[in-house]
Amino acid sequence: MPETATPPTQARILAAIGHISALAMGLGLPLPVAFWHENREKSPYVAYHALQSLGYQTLGFTIWMLVYLLAIIILLLPVMVISTNSPENSKIGAILGIGMAVFSLALLGLFFIYFLLPIIAAVACLLGKDFRYPILGPRLAKYLDYDFSDPEKMLNDEHSEHWVAAMGHFAIIIMIWGMLAPLVALLLDKRRSPFLKFQSIQALIYQGIGTLGYFGFMFLYFFVFMGILASSGGQVEQLPTPVLIGFAFSMLCIMAILLLVGPAYQILAQWAAYRILKGDNYHFPLVAKLAGKWTQ
Repeated sequence: MPETATPPTQARILAAIGHISALAMGLGLPLPVAFWHENREKSPYVAYHALQSLGYQTLGFTIWMLVYLLAIIILLLPVMVISTNSPENSKIGAILGIGMAVFSLALLGLFFIYFLLPIIAAVACLLGKDFRYPILGPRLAKYLDYDFSDPEKMLNDEHSEHWVAAMGHFAIIIMIWGMLAPLVALLLDKRRSPFLKFQSIQALIYQGIGTLGYFGFMFLYFFVFMGILASSGGQVEQLPTPVLIGFAFSMLCIMAILLLVGPAYQILAQWAAYRILKGDNYHFPLVAKLAGKWTQ
């Protein structure tokens, strides 16, 4: 690492707080966005670490979720298949117990790693060091033209805006709280960047539609179920067989829709983020028209 002057105390504290905000699991998203806005023209050290923390909270959480799902497939599904085919109850219990123990340890390990890195980053920043997350940090420094040895060199401003806009789309992985990233970017944009404003509004509309659709669908289904249950006096066994069959079939349909639509909804947002990082001003189908009207 090149030798350079230790960053000022205030810069070190802000950079450390930006990294620690990752421990809030989504609720910390506004801090790095705000720190970047306030320091993009004053402190490349704070701005870079704020953007690095923002990327860790969105990209890092996405990777964590993918690894978590992969762990379920690798560890639990084989255990369930083996236990189902096993004729002896004692073996079934032993297999399930071992599988759950391994899965629990793997899950704790993932949590530990996810929470440990921001703490290490915060301590390094307080000491005036230039911590970089594995894989993410060096690539982001190159993308932003960040040079720790030259404290006067500002970040690539266009790429900074593209990074913030892209992370606003990537934040979709964190339901509800993910909307905080584009919302804060929109509210604090002092330069009134048309690009950042459009992409932030687009991310808010897209995430808002998905969130309202999901919860609205679930609430509607819940109230229908409660209505059917109330009509039978609270006794499920009193319901006519066709009603029970229809309810079970509709539940299977809902699960199928969620399994199909959910991944497609996530992938489209991540594709938008990828295109933005490549320099495109990505437009969602239909959503872009509404975002364009709000931008004007």
